[in-house]
Amino acid sequence: SSGINAEYGVHAKFEMPVYLPVIPSHPILPPNHVCTIIISNLFACDLITSVKPDPYVIFHGPFLLNTVKSSVQKKTVTPSWPDTLQIQSYVTDPLHLNFLFLHVMLWDKDLMDNTLLGRGVIPLKDLPTQTPVTFRVPLLLHDENTALLTGDIILKNEIAISEVKPPSSQTQTATPQAQAPQIQNTPVKRHVWEPPKISPSDARISLR
Repeated sequence: SSGINAEYGVHAKFEMPVYLPVIPSHPILPPNHVCTIIISNLFACDLITSVKPDPYVIFHGPFLLNTVKSSVQKKTVTPSWPDTLQIQSYVTDPLHLNFLFLHVMLWDKDLMDNTLLGRGVIPLKDLPTQTPVTFRVPLLLHDENTALLTGDIILKNEIAISEVKPPSSQTQTATPQAQAPQIQNTPVKRHVWEPPKISPSDARISLR
């Protein structure tokens, strides 16, 4: 805004600060609380590959606390995993989970290097909390279907990922601190300069 002082003819400009609220993309949660997504009964079928791989599955996502990897199945094109995988998420609000996707990748474990067999996403919309539901996700590689991954998924209630242990009730003996050495205040002798004494016979006065 601006204003003009008519008496002195001075033009003044005033700037008011503008504060905009910062809206987070997901609710701010305590750092020690997460929700857990449980996946079980994993099975992959219609796997397209030239050799029998040693497949395993990885689940990951930007909102997850950890990346979860399944066990490795040996030499099979129809792998099934008996693992029960627990995936922890920072986002616990079901309304926000409805807009998120869980990324999944199917890999072949080699001695030298692992080979990607396919990838896909699992929508987390309307996840149940009482009874698991079955999901079916097509896995793609270079825009071509390579496998179909199925399994059961359920959302577990919010849990604490770490417990703070109370301090021990045992009384600890305080370690005595080292005492600083005591400095004795010894009086310092001060030397005062005195002019040398000259006898009258040694004194010479010259007059000009």
